[in-house]
Amino acid sequence: MSRKSLVFITRPLELIGAIEAREKFQIAKVILVICYDKVDLNTHQFLLGKYPEWEEVIWQEMDGNYYGNKWVILVKKLKNYRYEYLLTRSFRTASYFIHNLHYEKLFLLDDGAATINIYNSLVANGNLNNRFHLFKGEENDVLRTKQKKRILKLLLKGISVSKPVEYVNFFTFYEIESNDNCNVVKNEFNWLKKLKGDRLNKLNNVVYFIGNNVIKEGVLSYYDYLETLIKIKEHYKGKEVFYLPHPNEDQGFCDFIENYLGFKIKKNKVNIELSFLIENQIPEIITGTVSTALTTLSFLYKDDFSVEYFNFNLNKISARWKKQIEGMFAYQKARLKENTLEYES
Repeated sequence: MSRKSLVFITRPLELIGAIEAREKFQIAKVILVICYDKVDLNTHQFLLGKYPEWEEVIWQEMDGNYYGNKWVILVKKLKNYRYEYLLTRSFRTASYFIHNLHYEKLFLLDDGAATINIYNSLVANGNLNNRFHLFKGEENDVLRTKQKKRILKLLLKGISVSKPVEYVNFFTFYEIESNDNCNVVKNEFNWLKKLKGDRLNKLNNVVYFIGNNVIKEGVLSYYDYLETLIKIKEHYKGKEVFYLPHPNEDQGFCDFIENYLGFKIKKNKVNIELSFLIENQIPEIITGTVSTALTTLSFLYKDDFSVEYFNFNLNKISARWKKQIEGMFAYQKARLKENTLEYES
């Protein structure tokens, strides 16, 4: 009888990675835990319809609470088994599973651009102790004091919040290398490629721009992001440019850039990669700024269309995000076509 394995994901890209890993490693009985955001439900349900072979699917709605009793209940339920594989996203809630379950092989699934930052952190520090601390970002004494009661309550319930994490496996489509602290297994998207049609309908003179949630995330101000979009629209003068909004972008913002900047808005019911596969049509150019989808689409479609990106005004990026954004631009520059925008300051 085959042993159970566990998958913990939030975003559709992670679910795709989990499906690809199952196919790659021939993993049979799997419990799937989805901590979902409502904006991703359609894509999750589409993927589960295409790949329904799960022993159990557990849904946990994302509510911004990393410490609620629902996590304790879930961990205690999952503790009833020993697992061959633990395939997980790389955010703090994964600490519940990494530190409290019995498993043989830990694989980190792609979390988009975060994968590069996680890998760089592992190389720099020799561990991911901070990344997989349930109270990540609260390590200094002043902030930790505020959480002592909460940590103690979890410990009394038998829940560990942190342990050393000095070696991991990555299952990734990113071009990173194995080292003393990690083993890298390439995700070739073999399962996803099977969904592609034999003949693609190419939309000539059409550009798809992948939107970004940089305003709400505090990466750039509203006006600084608009400045970038204005320059990009001018760059593709004479072409039909569609803006594919990020799921968390406001409708008001989309209306503005459609009515005043001349973008056409194209909303997808599922994530971008799957939309291309379902619609079986592609643009002449796919572009954006910082986006995981640029890398995945380049990997999936290679020479079918041009994959390009534009730079932000790095002087206007918030200090909190600057290092991460610069790291992603460096990664994209080595692999995608770069269009350089000039800014006055």
